[in-house]
Amino acid sequence: MVVLELIRKVCRTNRGEKGKYIKIIISLLNAPSTAVIYECAGTLVSLSSAPTAIRAAANTYCQLLLSQSDNNVKLIVLDRLNELKSSHSDIMVDLVMDVLRALSSPNLDIQRKTLDIVLELVTPRNINEVVLLLKKEVMKTQSGELEKNGEYRQMLIQAIHSCAIKFPEVASTVVHLMMDFLGDSNVASAIDVIVFVREIIETNPKLRVSIITRLLDTFYQIRASRVCSCALWIIGEYCLSPSEVESGIATIKQCLGELPFYSVSEEAEAIDASKKTPQSNSITVSSRRPAILADGTYATQSAASETAFSPPTIVQGSLTSGNLRSLLLTGDFFLSAVVACTLTKLVLRLEEVQPSKVEVNKATTQALLIFVSLLQLGQSPVLPHPIDNDSYDRIVLCIRLFCNTGDEIRKIWLQSCRQSFVKMLSEKQLQETEELKAKAQVSHAQPDDLIDFYHLKSRK
Repeated sequence: MVVLELIRKVCRTNRGEKGKYIKIIISLLNAPSTAVIYECAGTLVSLSSAPTAIRAAANTYCQLLLSQSDNNVKLIVLDRLNELKSSHSDIMVDLVMDVLRALSSPNLDIQRKTLDIVLELVTPRNINEVVLLLKKEVMKTQSGELEKNGEYRQMLIQAIHSCAIKFPEVASTVVHLMMDFLGDSNVASAIDVIVFVREIIETNPKLRVSIITRLLDTFYQIRASRVCSCALWIIGEYCLSPSEVESGIATIKQCLGELPFYSVSEEAEAIDASKKTPQSNSITVSSRRPAILADGTYATQSAASETAFSPPTIVQGSLTSGNLRSLLLTGDFFLSAVVACTLTKLVLRLEEVQPSKVEVNKATTQALLIFVSLLQLGQSPVLPHPIDNDSYDRIVLCIRLFCNTGDEIRKIWLQSCRQSFVKMLSEKQLQETEELKAKAQVSHAQPDDLIDFYHLKSRK
């Protein structure tokens, strides 16, 4: 350590002597002490910008990253690598795979930092190796041994997403693996996957057919409402051939299950239940305060009591009748509006691609029956709250549309939505390139900063 400090001082005062001392520092890199090795690497970077010196320092940091078990040390080393990346990215590109080995650490901060560094070093030369390793890591998270697997998987999915957007040719190798996670219990990572799929299906037309087929096959596994609504939008926009449109309609019908969504006897039970329990929701009433009943009158209670309202039993449907039904029966009316819009698009497209009028009429009547059932469910006392006006209006609009479709309306439903999406993607890309330019133009000294004349003094 003393030798290194001395070398630094000598080189500061006498720049010409640098060459001699760098050999000494490189020989010190073989020292048994990790502290000495770390200092050597730092000294090398500060004294020289020659590729051999920088490569030696970067290799040393990678070695420390893998050999040290202390998380703080790893984070500090990653910071050093990050600095090297911004000043010598061409050398760091060759060490991408070594840096990626730090993902074996179970600490989320280390994993996040590692991915951040690597994503900026991805080039057409190393993209395939990087994506292959990220895929393996995603597969590992399926074992479910670690409690933070969900968050880690989400980071990996976002990393793969950005790689696939930068290099569209790798999308085909990852998109099907990613679609296995549409039913993920971690909703955030499932949303990331569906957004990724939505972007890839637009930017990679070659993959459209295989993605749609896979999406229709795995649709029943999706358990989250937001993922469902995004998947439905993809089905509505990208099912183009007669067979795809028909299987799209069939998949939605299967996931909705039997119609209607509740029976008359259940409705009667629901009305009776609401009459019998004036306090409709579960409320805890203290002994001091009077309770307010459903009709607005007061009732004093002597002791704290818990009144629970149990909603009437609804036939939830088995796994075969699916996820859409169980989500709708929780009172998710936004999703019911999305279902209606998707079916409308599919039926309108069926009219264009299906020569048989009988088939088209059959699909139209089935869709209308579903719309009416959704409205009926929304206005029934079976669910804890009635349908909101916005969702109601959208479903009614779909019904009106079938009764009277003009060419203008058809164009809006079948083309304008896609055009808006394409425009959104191009704006997003533009914004990202602007951000990168802005990052690159960060000035380290302002024009009106004071000049330190010491720096201008001759070094001789």
